[in-house]
This record gives sequence, C-alpha cells and structure tokens, in this order.
Amino acid sequence: MWMSLRTTALTGPVLLLVGCTTLGDDVLALPEPSIRRVDPPVLDAEQQKRQDEVNRFLAQRYHDEGWVILDTTQTYLGDIIDWLDPKSVPGSEVTPPPPPEFELPPGVELQQTELDVYPELRGPSWSVPMFRPTFAPYVFGDVPASSVEDFLAKSAHGQPEGQDRLYGGIAVPAQNIGAHSFINSYDGKVEATTMSLLELAVSCDGLDPDTTLEQVGVTASRDRANFDRDDGKPAVTRIQVEFYTAGFKNIGNDKGGWDGMSTGFKPVGGAPYGPGVALMPMSTVGGATYDSRFEIRNIAGGWWISHNYNWLGYYPPEFFDVMTSEACEAYWYGEVFDRTPTSWTATDMGSGHFAAEGFGRAAYFRLPVYLDTAGVAQWPDGAGTPSAVDPACYTSTELFNLGPGFERVMYVGGPGGDSPGCN
Repeated sequence: MWMSLRTTALTGPVLLLVGCTTLGDDVLALPEPSIRRVDPPVLDAEQQKRQDEVNRFLAQRYHDEGWVILDTTQTYLGDIIDWLDPKSVPGSEVTPPPPPEFELPPGVELQQTELDVYPELRGPSWSVPMFRPTFAPYVFGDVPASSVEDFLAKSAHGQPEGQDRLYGGIAVPAQNIGAHSFINSYDGKVEATTMSLLELAVSCDGLDPDTTLEQVGVTASRDRANFDRDDGKPAVTRIQVEFYTAGFKNIGNDKGGWDGMSTGFKPVGGAPYGPGVALMPMSTVGGATYDSRFEIRNIAGGWWISHNYNWLGYYPPEFFDVMTSEACEAYWYGEVFDRTPTSWTATDMGSGHFAAEGFGRAAYFRLPVYLDTAGVAQWPDGAGTPSAVDPACYTSTELFNLGPGFERVMYVGGPGGDSPGCN
C-alpha cells in the first residue's frame, strides 16, 4: 500500500510513494515527511524556482538509483531523512564489521547524533537511512550558480591541501589500512558560504596527483558553502563523508565528492543514521566536553567508515586503482574554506579559541592512530603539518601525552579573521 507505479516527465517509470506531490509538468517530488516538525522556509519567486529545480534533481536521482522509500521523517532541526528498502540499494545488504569498542576518560562525555538523542525520529530499524540534502546556499542565492548542476560542479570539498583554505593539524606518510580518532567539536562561528571541518582522512597521491590522487575522509563538518545557510543560528555540526578517485578536481557521481552531492558511498541497512546527520550535544567553552569516535578502515578492498559504535557504510573496491588494499598517508586536521579569501573570513576553527588554550577551550583530536599494514595501531609521532598554515588565524599543537585516555592529543583552533594580523 506504500507505493504505486506511474510514468512521469522523468525518464521511464517512477515509484510514486504515499505523500508524493508533483511540481508542474507532472514531475514528481519526493514525499513529505510523515510528521512535519519544522515549516519550510519562506521563499521568494526566484528562490522557489531554484527549490523546485532541486526537488526535481533529487527525485531524478532517486529514480535513477532505483531507491524505494519506506518512510520519510523530519528531525527537530528540520532535516528530512528517507528510510530506504535495502533491496533497492545495491551494496547495502553487506554485513558490517563488528562494532568498535572503547571507553571514555573522566571529564569527557560521548557526543551522539540527533537520532540517538531522539530515537522517535528513526524509520524502520532494518532500512537504509538517506539524508536528503537541501543545497540551501544555492536555493537562497548565497553561492552564484546557473543551475543545481553548476552549483555541484563548483562545490567546496575537504582536502588537506587546497586553495582558499587554511589548516591546523598533522599528516603522517605511512602505509596504512585505516585510521581513527576521537574528535571534539564546538558551536564556533561559521560565516555564510564558508565551511569549517575537523577531518580524518587517508589518501594516496598516485603517479600524478592531479589525476590519480585517491582519498577517503570523514568529518565533523559545519558547512555553509554546500549544505546549510546562515540563518542567524549556530551552524549545525554534521557527520559528512567524502572520497576522491582521480584528483581533487574530478568530482561527480561514483568519481568523487561529498555524500549527498555525489553518489558513491554505500550505506548499510540497519545503520541507525547515515552521513548528514547532526551531532549533539556540542561542547561549550569552560563547560561540558563531548567527543565522538571516527574511523576509516580498509576491509576486503572497501573503505569502511564508522562513527562511535556504528559502521555507516563504505566506498567499494571498484572505485580505487591505487588504494586497493592500503593507503599511503593519514591526516588529522582542521580546515576552514573561504570563497573570497582576499580578506580572510571570521569563521572559527573548532571553538574559535587558539590551540594553546587546551582542554575545555580548544577543539581536539584525541588518541589519533593509524593502522599499519599488519593492523597494529600506531601513534603518528613525528608527523608533519599541512602546508597552508597561518598561526595568526588558526593554530595546532604538537601531540601531547597527557595520561590515561589522553596518551596522544592534539588541539586545533582559532578565530580566523577576528584575530589581529589574520589576513
């Protein structure tokens, strides 16, 4: 009773789900959530035109992928999540690895997701969660683009070395089958069209990095360049995943980019949430400290990603020619992107406090390790730093050994353009 078949202006037959609407010319939109908890934003005529274009684009993607929606929910933050039938999502019925095991040290609490805090927002427990992106910077005209495809082509991605970016963190050249770390994040300031990331990544350059670089990354992301817009509220911190298979500029479906902007990530059925979900609660300067565990690991040639106790999915082996069984380098870093860097943005890295302020005031990477080719965890001692560093804007510390639970910790952060001398 939850679906019927209908032919529309989209190419070929489309599954019409309960609650589906049409957008003129008989083009399907994706269904409304079963309970709408947040009203849609008020749009002017041009914004509504772009919103309709985004709706058609997403409906076409679901059609092309053959995804079947079992339920659609909306979170208290306003995010919409479609819960898909695993049988309609190739690769989603793979059995994930055993859940990671870990303990938190005194003074640190586990950072969860909105769906952990409010489990009533979940769909069927065995389904595949699929975050529905809004592309709000495009809809509201914050980022100039002639079409949604043009917006996606101009999207900003996380990368440990790139233009219009500043960094704080470490990188270690070492053959590895993965890496993990606890990441501590805050509600720092994020200006419109910028983004601030705390990222864990593994990569290999290949023979020509412009065309052969491969990378897999997972981030605690506050992104107003691609996913969210400046609505006067603190930027939402989300789990985001990304990959590259042929250099940083080769972006597109099954080639590279953020999940939600490009296809390629294979979510697993039964995961309690997926990429795009909001992290909460956030640490506060001088108050409670929260962190959560992120991991990337190569298993049978695929690159799996986990958050806390949950494996969210993987990038399949067929995407990679260089990182077939191992990566060449591992990164733990903060990154701020500014589209107009002539006068550097006041977007914060982490809490907006410099790294030297330490625990309870600056963001951190706790227990950062890479897994050598034998699967043994190694500290990234002696690691180098990313190239685009300006200590007047953002800083990072060396790796400290501060005792149990903090045998290795690196602090990162800064206020960007709000700091004198940051230009």
